[in-house]
Amino acid sequence: MHAQVGPKSKRYPQIIRPSELGAAIQGLRRSAGLTQAELGGRARVSRKWISEMENGKATAEVGVVCRILEALGAHIEVVVAHPPEAVLEEIIAGLSGGDER
Repeated sequence: MHAQVGPKSKRYPQIIRPSELGAAIQGLRRSAGLTQAELGGRARVSRKWISEMENGKATAEVGVVCRILEALGAHIEVVVAHPPEAVLEEIIAGLSGGDER
């Protein structure tokens, strides 16, 4: 996942753990000049929820995380690190000009 903000997009490193997502949200919030309470108000969650998320809360509803990112002008981007074998076979077949299945 890469979080991006505003016209000058800032890319964050790959996010694998809840703590990394929390750190990215905290960085975005601070860059936007928002307090936890202000961000919570925009995303319709409590300041405590924002604090817990920034500190690596392991259980969070995806919809709420999306609302928080939206309030920060960011989004989630999914990148497949290791495509499934079938996808690789299709790519190879396409490159060789024929279907090698």
